[in-house]
Amino acid sequence: MIKKGTLSIYFLILAILVGTLVSIVVSTEETPAAVDEVDLVIDLVDGDSSKLKEGFCFAPWCGHCRKLAPIWKNLAVHFKDSDIKIARVNCDDNSGICGEYDVRGYPTIKLFVEGVKKDYKGGRTKDTLIKYIDKMFTGYLINVKDQESLDKILNDKKIAMIYVAESEESLKNDPMFDTFKKISFELFDTNSPNFVLSIGHSPIEGVKRGIILKRDGELVQFKQSIEKLPSWMRFNQYSSLTELNDVSFLPMSETFKNLVMFVYPIKPNNEEIEELKKISNNIINPDELTDFVYTYVSNKAYEKFTARYALEDLPALLVVREKGEIYYYDPAVKVDQESVLKYLNDIKAGNINYQYLDFGKYYFLKTINFIDEYKWFLAVAIIVTPIAAIIIGSSSSGPTEPQPERLPKPETLVIDDKKKKEN
Repeated sequence: MIKKGTLSIYFLILAILVGTLVSIVVSTEETPAAVDEVDLVIDLVDGDSSKLKEGFCFAPWCGHCRKLAPIWKNLAVHFKDSDIKIARVNCDDNSGICGEYDVRGYPTIKLFVEGVKKDYKGGRTKDTLIKYIDKMFTGYLINVKDQESLDKILNDKKIAMIYVAESEESLKNDPMFDTFKKISFELFDTNSPNFVLSIGHSPIEGVKRGIILKRDGELVQFKQSIEKLPSWMRFNQYSSLTELNDVSFLPMSETFKNLVMFVYPIKPNNEEIEELKKISNNIINPDELTDFVYTYVSNKAYEKFTARYALEDLPALLVVREKGEIYYYDPAVKVDQESVLKYLNDIKAGNINYQYLDFGKYYFLKTINFIDEYKWFLAVAIIVTPIAAIIIGSSSSGPTEPQPERLPKPETLVIDDKKKKEN
């Protein structure tokens, strides 16, 4: 039993293991001797989710799962004396629990902290996973109660979102603070900004209550309605211009509708980066901040990725969406402020048609994802529709009420006026 108030994390991997594959996974991988003799990973089955209300992470099996299996055993040993539980599920035998937690890829790693689910998208080495779990375990909100601690955060290069309050009492029944906490936890990760609660100390003089963003060396106060706060926080979790890498690509693609990429032959120098920052400081759609995000990438480092788009001249402007499956590219657009902003505004206005990496594959995957997302509704529809048709058909073709007998229509007597006069 975990004591009340203790931040506990269940970190769980679900492995689809067919037949005797469990023993194959263990025997075919090179595993440290320390974990060969002991397996502390919890095996969950359908119905176990209710037993772990604090949460857990999981992933089904694929080729990569065999590589992950010994690492997962090492994690269980590493955290054996803590409140953190490492678990796995065979999704082939326990599709219920995997469906309940929306497992779609193999392997999938999910984390539950205090009952809230988070998807893990980082590296899969032992050290990376331990670093991630340790950070999640320490808590997502930094509490600051003195000026020295606040100055330390302000001097850090990392982005910070700071909720300033006069007292802890003032936080009770505060919907703005509740929203701030909710989105902070959603965004909290190894590469996320610092989320800070500062009681009685403010980075901006005169501001006793509110949310302040420290980003790119500037302090900005949030002054919009509470409805705008989630998109404002999601947008500002990244710098106005971010270097794109393997870790940031997927979360940025999922957060923003359009990923603006400045592709250079090699990493741009400081002067070029400053010019790109001038472009990236322009917000294309103030009503929906998560429409566009600006990044730069080295073609030399990511040639395998950029080669798919057949870029003609570098530097080039490439705008991708749907995780890169569809994109906007025009070799005539130069990487300067006027050309870029005009092109992005044309995209926003719908004046430019996007292109497909693979048209057939894109719509095939969209169809598969649609079926997977609405499989239960489709199953019900398949079952209910013919039953409903039978019921409706039988009711319309069944016995009818007897109709009353109709009297014959009386004949109309026509009198010829001419004959009437003759008579």
